[in-house]
Formats: sequence, C-alpha cells, structure tokens
Amino acid sequence: MWEYPNGKIRDFSDGSIPVETRNELALVGSAPNDILLRQRVSKDTGATGYQLFGRRQEPLYFAWVRDADELARVGALRLARAIRAEPDLKVLLYANGVLPPGVTGSGYALGDRVRIKIKRGITDF
Repeated sequence: MWEYPNGKIRDFSDGSIPVETRNELALVGSAPNDILLRQRVSKDTGATGYQLFGRRQEPLYFAWVRDADELARVGALRLARAIRAEPDLKVLLYANGVLPPGVTGSGYALGDRVRIKIKRGITDF
C-alpha cells in the first residue's frame, strides 16, 4: 500500500463528473399479458436535483416486469444508482518513483491491484 504524501505520489485530484448523474428516469415496461407500463421517477431536491444540474433524463425499458408495482420498485433502485456520484481518483506520480512490474525490487506484478491511502482533510481514499 502506498500512502500520500511519500516519494512516489506527487499529487491527486478527485475528478468525478456530475454530468454523468441522472436525476429523472422514464421507465417503460411490458407485462406478460402485453400491457404497456409507463412511469417517471425523479429526484428534484438535494445535491443532484434540478436546481443544480437541470433535468438529466435517461429512458429505460424493462421487458421482464410483471406489474406497475414491480416497475416502481425497480425504478426506485435504478434511480438511487443513477444519482450516486462515482469517484474518479487521478494520481500523479513522481518521475522514476515507481519501478516497472517484474524488475528486481518492484514488489508487484503487472496484474496486481495497487492500493493508495490518502489522508487530506475530510478526504480518505
């Protein structure tokens, strides 16, 4: 595990893009007896609401729902996932601070997962 600050990690930044979040879903489903189901679920308040980002809609089609209650349940789950901010951590390393994988003294192979611990204020990755 590498820790920040040290001789390998120069800086980091959190590059999550709020444009990728969706705060409204247009849901369409077809029930087994050929009934077309339609619903619209949205979150219009909070950090992902219309006031900050406007309306960001995504249409979703579900061919396997049985009724309107199941469409509402699945829609609420997908909306909770759509408004979640996904962190995108970018790490800037020092030049020649990390040995290539496989050389003597590198300590890791090409397929290994590198863990980085960063403590800076309230940020803790």
